Amino acid sequence: MENTEKQIKENKKCGASFIWGTILIAVGIIWLLCVLDYIHLSFSDIIRYIIPFGLIICGATLLIKNKTAKFVTIAACFAVFLLLVIFTDGKTRHHERHWGKHYGRHYFKGQHRGSVYHGMRAEFDVEVKDNGVIELEVTAGAAALNATGRITENNLDIYKNDELKESISADVKEKKVFVKEIKDKDYFDLEMALNSTSTYELLLELGAVASNLDISAYKVQKLDIETGASSVEVTLGDKVDKVNVEVEAGAGNIKLRIPKNSGCRVVSEGFLVEKELPEFTKVDGAFQTENFATSTKIIFVKFEGAISNLEVVRY
Repeated sequence: MENTEKQIKENKKCGASFIWGTILIAVGIIWLLCVLDYIHLSFSDIIRYIIPFGLIICGATLLIKNKTAKFVTIAACFAVFLLLVIFTDGKTRHHERHWGKHYGRHYFKGQHRGSVYHGMRAEFDVEVKDNGVIELEVTAGAAALNATGRITENNLDIYKNDELKESISADVKEKKVFVKEIKDKDYFDLEMALNSTSTYELLLELGAVASNLDISAYKVQKLDIETGASSVEVTLGDKVDKVNVEVEAGAGNIKLRIPKNSGCRVVSEGFLVEKELPEFTKVDGAFQTENFATSTKIIFVKFEGAISNLEVVRY
C-alpha cells in the first residue's frame, strides 16, 4: 500500500514537472526566435500564446495515461504550436495592419510586427488627423533610425547618409513612402527630420540595431516604441505640456533623457528588467521625480520588457 501511494505521488510529481518543463521549453524557444529576429512577438503576445498551449498540455497529461502516447501527443501539439506561431506571425499581422485602420482599430501596438516590410527597406506612414496632430508610423526594418533635431518645413524629411531621400510636404494629409537599401548590406542608417510647429504622435518599430533619437526640438505628445534586441536612446523635450511614452522591449537597452524641469512618472512591467532611475523615488509602485506633482510639464513612461535595461536620466 505504501509503495502504491508513493508511486502515485511520484507519478503526479513527474506529470507536473513534465507540464512545466514543456511550457518553459516553449517559452524559451519562442523567446530565442524573437531575439534572433525570425519571428516578432511582444511580451504580451508570448503570454497570450502560452496560456492556451499550457491548457492543452495539462489536458493531454490528465487524459492520456500511456506514457508513450502522452509523449507523442504532446510532441505533436508542441510542433503544431510552433508552426502556428511562426507562420501566422507575419501573415495575420500584415492583414491586420492594412485593414485595422479601416475599422477604427489601433493597429500599431503588437499588430504588424513581422510584416513584409521587415528587411531591407523602411516604411514611413504619415497621417494628419482632424485635430491637426500628425501621426507618424515608422517600421524601420534593418535601418538604424536616428534624429538629430534637424528642422524642416515639411511634415517629414528622410535622410540617408546625410542625403535627402524622401519628403512629405505639409499640405499632404496622408502618405506612405519607402526607403530601400542594396541587398549586400546588413543594415543602413536613416535620419528623420520633423517640423517645429506641428504636434506629432510617433509610433516606431525598430529593428535589432542602435538608434539615437533626439526629438527634443519637436512637439511630440505621444511616443510608442516597439523593439527587440537593440540599443535605443531617446532625448525628449518640453515643447508640449504632457507626453505619453510607451516602450515594449525584448532583450533591449533603452535610455530616455528627459528635461529636469519636466515631472516624470515611470511604470515598469516585465521579466528581468533592470532599472536605472537616478533622481527618482518609488511612490505607489511607480517611480517619479520630486517635481512630478508640481511641474506644468509632465512625462508619463510605461515600460514593458523582458531581459531588458531601462535607464531614465535628467538633463
